Amino acid sequence: MTNVSTPSPWIVRFNTSPSPRLRLVCFPYSGGSPSAFGTWSEALPNDVELCAVSLPGRQSRFREPAISRMEELIAGCLPSIKALLDRPCVFFGHSLGALVAFETVRCLLRESLPLPRRLIVSARRAPPLPLGRPPIAHLDDEKFVQAVDTLFQGIPREALASPELLELVVPALRADVTLGEAYVYAPGPSLICPIEAWYATGDQNCSEAQARAWSEQTNAGFELRAFDGGHMFITSARAQILARLNEILANGAPL
Repeated sequence: MTNVSTPSPWIVRFNTSPSPRLRLVCFPYSGGSPSAFGTWSEALPNDVELCAVSLPGRQSRFREPAISRMEELIAGCLPSIKALLDRPCVFFGHSLGALVAFETVRCLLRESLPLPRRLIVSARRAPPLPLGRPPIAHLDDEKFVQAVDTLFQGIPREALASPELLELVVPALRADVTLGEAYVYAPGPSLICPIEAWYATGDQNCSEAQARAWSEQTNAGFELRAFDGGHMFITSARAQILARLNEILANGAPL
């Protein structure tokens, strides 16, 4: 895995190519960081550049305050996303990342800029649907961590075992959860790029029907894919996910 620095703090590039055929742009889940996707580069086609959005409050941006408002987050990362559009792109977002990727594409559509050849939304119910659970972002640290671990299983085991490490993780995680809970869907034009929705059969946060509802957000084609596992199936079903990504990227990403 090669991590190449870029002029923008918002994007981390892996396996950079001087002239990539495609870019896969990944948007992280709550509390996630670019490193969650870094090892994918080893399994992707050599002419596909893997990029990941790097949010404030974690890893190389640890000293920056995390962002808890969708509008501020999109405004921050959008210029760096635009700089990637000189090549065809596929956008992938898991959980909260699916929502951020979706709203990013909506901004590109409003500005008549190139859209991704495919938007892959993973482990997130369609944007108009209600949260489906009581909010947890306001809970004290102990209850908040317990709730996040129960709902999403997204906190690293080493962090759960270390109060010092957990103290470093919680602020960005809380900001991300706040962002997702405060999100209000605004109706708008359908996307003119295909959407592929992924869900896990054991994920209490996103059912088949809730994933299928993403079809209402595009007029350019839709696919639905099921995987075994729970909310963090991008880890447990890694081999199946990478196989599907390779199918998509090898074909140039049309639906």
